[in-house]
Amino acid sequence: AIPNFDPTKLPYWDIYERENKADTIIVGGTIAGQFMAGLSGGQRKLLIFELIFQRTAPQSDLLIVLDEPFAGVTDDFIPFITD
Repeated sequence: AIPNFDPTKLPYWDIYERENKADTIIVGGTIAGQFMAGLSGGQRKLLIFELIFQRTAPQSDLLIVLDEPFAGVTDDFIPFITD
């Protein structure tokens, strides 16, 4: 569990609650070269966004910079940015 994090704010969390898996779901992904089943890539991104939101909500005047995987930038989108 992530300390001081409310996973019920995630748009997909109710699915895991209905399936009685909310207490056992893992983030998953590739860890140290080994695939671990868990949340999908999109669900992991939403989890990170929600975590950042919950941690920064009471603060003001923040600049949060995320790398391109979170911006949705792909190779075919780059010409649009540069044109």
